[in-house]
Amino acid sequence: MPGIDDAVGVQWRNGGFHDHILTDFYEETLVDARNNVTAWYDMVAAEDKDIVGGKFVVWPVHEGRNEGVGYMDARGNLPDPGSQGFDTFVTHLKDFYGRIKIDGKTFRSASHNAASYLDAVDTEMQGALIDAKIDWQRAAFNDGSGRLAEVTVVGAGGALTLGLHTGITNSTTCDNDPTQWIEARMRVMFVTSAGASPVTKVIQQVVDGTQVVVGDTFAGAADNTGVVVGDWAVRGTREGTTDTRDSGYRNEPPGLEGFFKATGIFDGNGLPPAGATQTGSYDNTGVSAAAAGFQGILATAAFPWNQAVINDNGGTPRDNSEALMQALVSDAEKQNNSNIDMILSSYESYDQYVANLVIFKRFNDTGTLVGGHKVLDFNGVPWYKDKDEYRNRVRALDLSQFRRKEVAPLNWLNQDGSIWSRVTDKDAWEAAFNLTHTCTVKLRQRIGATLVDLNA
Repeated sequence: MPGIDDAVGVQWRNGGFHDHILTDFYEETLVDARNNVTAWYDMVAAEDKDIVGGKFVVWPVHEGRNEGVGYMDARGNLPDPGSQGFDTFVTHLKDFYGRIKIDGKTFRSASHNAASYLDAVDTEMQGALIDAKIDWQRAAFNDGSGRLAEVTVVGAGGALTLGLHTGITNSTTCDNDPTQWIEARMRVMFVTSAGASPVTKVIQQVVDGTQVVVGDTFAGAADNTGVVVGDWAVRGTREGTTDTRDSGYRNEPPGLEGFFKATGIFDGNGLPPAGATQTGSYDNTGVSAAAAGFQGILATAAFPWNQAVINDNGGTPRDNSEALMQALVSDAEKQNNSNIDMILSSYESYDQYVANLVIFKRFNDTGTLVGGHKVLDFNGVPWYKDKDEYRNRVRALDLSQFRRKEVAPLNWLNQDGSIWSRVTDKDAWEAAFNLTHTCTVKLRQRIGATLVDLNA
């Protein structure tokens, strides 16, 4: 006969209490699946910055010697006098914006702890700032052109094949995926190098390291109309826009790839000053890199101090080695007295160098490898890795030469006293923020040196 052993009672699963009364417990911690590490930007941001303002930022550089000196016979004529040489660096500041929008009902409902285990308002605001920092980090490795990649094939059904950004030094020996900084839902403007025929698409899918599918909207039909081979892919800010002012096209501050070049860069800084009365000009059109110069001065053989120190192998990949690393540091010190205090590379370039050292490992208490230790340094200089650094290169850096020029720290646009503004005719609220800044170097030839054409 039935007894306590067979009675149903209250059970954990498939019972009224379980199905209708027992609730879930929501932890307050949100798991973030994104990689939000911004090592290099954090290091640059931690350095002292210059608070600036105005139309252009201008500062002098001492670049020439008085050649009115020399040994001679005492019976001869005194040397012809010379003079010290000076020039002027010039740059303008770049504007970064972000905006969030929350409808009124969500705004009100999410304010009650019983209705949500996340505060939607706080989550969006904090998330937008983290996302902004990720984009600053990406730009801190680029050259100011805004290029994420370049179009190599326009396929059917909205498909595009992308190639690596050719503005980086020795791009043909660089193994980075051109889609590394492109994500689904991102707005991307496709525009010629001269700024012509811009069209903005939404990334519907990142297929692999070189393939994407685009459309006019994220959920609509795939469509790559208006995109042509050779177009730059730059970050767009508004869906459907055909105005380069709504994009990163030559509107980004220069980063490491812009600093470590022997030519001018497409940073939208305009032509170099034509005379003493001209302090700069905005020019986001088809000015060549040679004509654009660097920080307002031409980067030609006539101005060797305005060219970075680059150790390449003529476009032929080679393994890194202690000899190459020593040459890198020596090149930096010899050219213009750099004081190398950090080495920076991608994880792949770091791992390739470590692999070469393994055969020399000393099995002792410290676990030291030739050329470094557990943190890996080279001759006492710490070696840092960064996920956003371009592959197949290693940089020796003099951090004292890098500067951030900033009008003010990131600010919410709240001149009226409130961060939030109601969207016209809607039960919704918006908030926006701005950062006006740029990155510069004191003297390009003194920032260090870069080793390229490496296997990684």
